[in-house]
This record gives sequence, structure tokens and C-alpha cells, in this order.
Amino acid sequence: MVRLFPAKRRQRSPPWEECSNELDVDGQGNISRRRQPLTGDQRQPFDGVLGDEFLRLFVVEIDYAAQLINLYEPRGHHYSGRGEAIPLEVRRRYVFVRIPVKSSKAGTVTGLFMIDTGFMSALILNRPFTEKSGLLPPDEQTTPFEVCGIGGGSKTRIGTLESLRLGSADVRAPVTLFSQAAEGNLSRADFDGLIGKRDLTPIQCGV
Repeated sequence: MVRLFPAKRRQRSPPWEECSNELDVDGQGNISRRRQPLTGDQRQPFDGVLGDEFLRLFVVEIDYAAQLINLYEPRGHHYSGRGEAIPLEVRRRYVFVRIPVKSSKAGTVTGLFMIDTGFMSALILNRPFTEKSGLLPPDEQTTPFEVCGIGGGSKTRIGTLESLRLGSADVRAPVTLFSQAAEGNLSRADFDGLIGKRDLTPIQCGV
């Protein structure tokens, strides 16, 4: 097993680190902008990105509660927990899960969502999926918000869906960002959005 710990701070922070330290997310996945960015020891540093070519060499377990990533050698590894196996789809080295989401406006719709273990909130719906399925709530039930990431900023509206289902887990009123992007990943129609940390936090995720 390998455990990963933060490296020493470097002199200059990348723009996505500056942006992430301006945001706050509560236990329900509600995301907001801080009055003042985190400073000093409170800051959340980014020293790099671990990608497919590294992670595919191991059995990966993400323990959000303990704030650890555990890496196991695949040979001889046997899972002994009580977890549930959820079918995944791997496309172009990205991992997706197909799940149903429910809206009081549009009913139940099944979408293909990329698993983004670093995304702090619950769910982002790509603009084509939102528009095709009629999932965007009325303006008075959403709030404009710009999210940030390695790919830059993107405009969304924050609201909620009635529920989503991940395996046997029924997540009620997940905080949802409805993308308004005209370009970039969140404007793509070949997948339907991102599922993030908030929906994965109650469990240990293993791949």
C-alpha cells in the first residue's frame, strides 16, 4: 500500500489553486465564494495531477473521511469489505458511470457522467443534456455561479435535482450545477456531466 502526502509548497500557485481557495463547499455540497481567500496553513495546495498512466498500475481506494488515497498492488489483492460493485465505463482513459437523475420538472432521466474525484460539489450537468432533458429549474430556483478548474472558468447556475441514484444509494436533493457553457468540456454532448466528491464522500471508492 502506498499513501500520498502533500509535497512542500512552491513559490507560485497555478490559477486553479487560487480559484479553489476562494471557494467553500459545505457537507451538503453547497458551493459559495469566500469573502476572503484561504491564506497560510489553511490554503489547499496543488502540486500536480495524478493521471491514468500512474493510477492504472494499482487498485485505487479513495477514503474521503480519512483524506487518504490508498494504492494496492493488483496481484494478490482481494477486497474484503461490504461495498457494492457499480458498473463503470472507461472511454479515452476517463471513467464514467451511467446513473438516473430525477427532477420534479422532467421526471427520471438516465445520463452518462464522468467521475471527477476532485470536484468538490455533487453534480454538474453539461449544457446539451440539461437542455435536451428539460432539467434546468426556473431562474428563481437557481443562482448564477462561475466554477473553476484546470481547464479554466465556466458559467453555471446552481440549483438542486429531486434525487440521483448511485447503485443502491438514493441521494436526495443533490446540489447541481447546470452548465451554461457555449464551449469547452461542459458544452459537450458525448457525455452528460460530472459526478463529484459530495456524492462519493459517504463511501470509500475503489477502482
